[in-house]
Amino acid sequence: MSERWYVATIITQCKVADADQASWTLDEQICVLQAANGEVAYDKAVQLGKSTEHSYPNSNGDEVRWTFLGLNNLEELVGNSITDGTEIRSRLFESDNPSGLVRHKDNLLVNWAERNKNRTSADILNDAANEC
Repeated sequence: MSERWYVATIITQCKVADADQASWTLDEQICVLQAANGEVAYDKAVQLGKSTEHSYPNSNGDEVRWTFLGLNNLEELVGNSITDGTEIRSRLFESDNPSGLVRHKDNLLVNWAERNKNRTSADILNDAANEC
């Protein structure tokens, strides 16, 4: 049996030290993986999610821990082949401001990351605070 392509949406949570937080920082990772069937895909996705767990000290010396919470979704790719331009996710929803969802090229994450690759998180947070 040939392997099929699946898309897993992995959710990890950030927690700083033992602080009680009203709002959590989460990371939603959308990953593509190959498996013989849905059960194998699930096991691979969970293993992949667990492999993202890590911790490190922040600038205050507090432990920052990223913990795998689970899967938000796991779905088989329709057509089951990946080529340039393959759609891996689609979402139908309503919006009061459709044009507000479209970002200028400079504001796409890939370009933002390139512009900020040599900056510290403190620099970026200070800029964000000044914009408010």
